[in-house]
This record gives sequence, C-alpha cells and structure tokens, in this order.
Amino acid sequence: VFYGEAVPAMEEAIPICNDANLVVVIGTSMAVYPAASLVHYAPEGTPMFLLDPNVVEVPGLSNLQVVQRKAAEGFDELKEKLMAYV
Repeated sequence: VFYGEAVPAMEEAIPICNDANLVVVIGTSMAVYPAASLVHYAPEGTPMFLLDPNVVEVPGLSNLQVVQRKAAEGFDELKEKLMAYV
C-alpha cells in the first residue's frame, strides 16, 4: 500500500484485528496510513510484533516488540518470540 492509498480489504481487516490474540507486522515503517492504523483496532494489551530493519516507533503501543532486522534475517528471532504464545 502506498501513502494515502486505500487498503483493498480494510473493511474485512478491521473485525479481524478486533478479535486478534496476537498481531505480527512485517516490513513496514508503520507510517503509511490507513494501513498502519490497523494495529490500533486490536484489543488493548494484545501482544504485537514488528519485523523491520528501521527504527520504528508507534505512539500508544507499549505492547509492541520490534525485531529490528530485515525480514529474511530476523524471521528466526521473531519465531522464537512468537513461540512464547503458542
């Protein structure tokens, strides 16, 4: 999704996020809206993980854990973190 571009399935994604037990986001700056807003639809306290090589800060998400690596390089680390929730 490019800046300001509509998310093709936004209406379907919102209720999925509303019911999420866990959120994983891979490869985004979290600055492209409206797609970046989807994490805010998850229930408060939902564990969230972001895999991206850049420094990413999302105000208001104290439960966001960032794995600061490229997707291919950081996937094993992300997988280890996710195993705590299985």
